[in-house]
Amino acid sequence: MDTFRGFIYHDQVVGGLIGNAVGDALGLPVEFKAREELKNNPVLEMQEFGSHLTASGTWSTNTSMTIALMESIRECGTVNQSDILHKLSRWLYLADYTVGSEIINPNATITQAIGRFKKGYTPDECGETFEFASDNGALARILPVAFLCYNYNIQGKQRYDLVKKVTKLTHATEKCILANMIFVNYACLLLEGYYPAVALQKVQQENYSFFSVACVESFSHVLKENLTAFPEDAIQSHIDVIESLEAAIWSLVTTRNFEQALLRAVNLGHDTDSIGALTGGLAGLYYGIQGIPKRWLDKLKKLPELEAYADGFSKAQIIIAP
Repeated sequence: MDTFRGFIYHDQVVGGLIGNAVGDALGLPVEFKAREELKNNPVLEMQEFGSHLTASGTWSTNTSMTIALMESIRECGTVNQSDILHKLSRWLYLADYTVGSEIINPNATITQAIGRFKKGYTPDECGETFEFASDNGALARILPVAFLCYNYNIQGKQRYDLVKKVTKLTHATEKCILANMIFVNYACLLLEGYYPAVALQKVQQENYSFFSVACVESFSHVLKENLTAFPEDAIQSHIDVIESLEAAIWSLVTTRNFEQALLRAVNLGHDTDSIGALTGGLAGLYYGIQGIPKRWLDKLKKLPELEAYADGFSKAQIIIAP
């Protein structure tokens, strides 16, 4: 049997968003800390203060952007590029979709893209095209697109077009688009019920002919090798989009439950909030909210609001242009 069990879509969306927030909140206080430092003092519980002087259970940019995308899709009933950028603008300038009134750790590439949008650039002109702009800011918010692709059976060229349409609003490089495509493909396979390690094998069989050979080759650890067998010291965890994708998938495939996956991801060090959020989103949609430790949920800020966002998104009727 390749599959684990049948899932309920609503529960997967709730688990994914809340898992994303839990990983974000676990990683935020130790962002920028080196792996060696965390080995001596590992993250085991929700912490307060730390790198951003936040209360325990506070989530940041990664979760806020994911909510903004979910809310745009839900309200518009489709993927509207201008409205997505409008929602991201409200997050950046008005602190919508945040824990409080503070914008915590905004992504520079996204800030620049929103600035272009406010100056009157069209949505297709806002994303950064500089080849070396390869941070994980667009990857950190792409989870709702995976839910759409799974729920509405969006595959092949249509899936590529949708991923590209959302990604390039802020990150228009081929590398960032491919990273998001791989993440969406992997998340969809998890949503279908495949074991994480089996889903990784199957993600290698997906069609990536929309991308250059050189770009696909740069993702060889995920797309051509056995990432499951990689030792920890082969996994990097900085802001680079390829490193972040590898770290999140590796943390899931080398563990057996939500807690193990999140602690492995966060204790890799460096960009701990983003990699925690990415891993939490994948682990949350796979293991469900019932798999998230209650002691973490009890400390998570705005849990009822997060559940409401996920509930609304999961029940919305969305039209995706062919």
